[in-house]
Amino acid sequence: MLKKITLALLTCLLVSLLFIDVPHLIPFRLMLTLWSTGHIVVFAFFAGLQLTFSANLKNASFIKQFAWLTATSIFIGVSIELIQPFFSRTAELEDLFFNYLGTLAILIFMGNLPASKSVNNSIKTLYMLVLIYLIKPALLTAYDEYRMHKDFPIISSYYNETALTRWKADFPVKLAPQKLPFESQNRLLQTTFVVKKASRVVMRFFNGNWQAGQSQGYSKVQLRFYNPQQQTLPLTVIMTDEFYGKSTANWKYRFSTKINLPHGWSSHFIKLEEIQKKPEARDIDLSKIAGIDFYMYKLKTPTSLYIDEIKLLR
Repeated sequence: MLKKITLALLTCLLVSLLFIDVPHLIPFRLMLTLWSTGHIVVFAFFAGLQLTFSANLKNASFIKQFAWLTATSIFIGVSIELIQPFFSRTAELEDLFFNYLGTLAILIFMGNLPASKSVNNSIKTLYMLVLIYLIKPALLTAYDEYRMHKDFPIISSYYNETALTRWKADFPVKLAPQKLPFESQNRLLQTTFVVKKASRVVMRFFNGNWQAGQSQGYSKVQLRFYNPQQQTLPLTVIMTDEFYGKSTANWKYRFSTKINLPHGWSSHFIKLEEIQKKPEARDIDLSKIAGIDFYMYKLKTPTSLYIDEIKLLR
């Protein structure tokens, strides 16, 4: 009885995770990549419970197991998707696919597969390869989250493609080629600002506790760029914290400064105290920096720019 009560409580917990957000327990970007894995785990758990506690189902033929678990997976999955909008969640058709992958795992590893042992092993191997492929983004993102904190006081580096997921832009960012027509000590981020009223390249995922840097003697942020154009480029830099939102989305509540980028390399330094104190309406919370935005305005042609590591300096 205790075992059944424990499993029932665990079931309720797993189901609740399909309806609530847990950004403070799991980094938001990692939570997005783990979402599909969560569906697989929850529905594998459901199917496993049914095979474990139903003797009739456990001893049934594979066809009956397949039919019953498929039906319950679809019914529960559709029900969850219909209910989720009432919890400020969006129903996603692809969730049903991940649900069934979880059910399929139990059918393959616990069901009464009628095939030979060698065929069964081949099916299990194929399933594991598919599963590894599906969870690979989550594993890479988890590693990048680890790198964010390990590399501090480096705020942004470009060690591989996964680091690009920290960025959003009007035109896709990419890693600069390792061989460039100019010298660089680090791998660079290659960006393109497009022709529009306000074109942006922004970083949204990084170690934003810059207050910790102050305790270690860091006092400023270094921004370093390579401008391949012959003309000087005007660039606006905006920084915000987690408390900056729709109700306070104007210049009085954020840090903003304009810098000019001559042809070639240029380094620019912004004091942490200036970031904190410059907004007219309030102080920015240096322990919860949430955005670094780069803007160019009213461009007449697409404009390329290379961004070096962003880091804190003493």
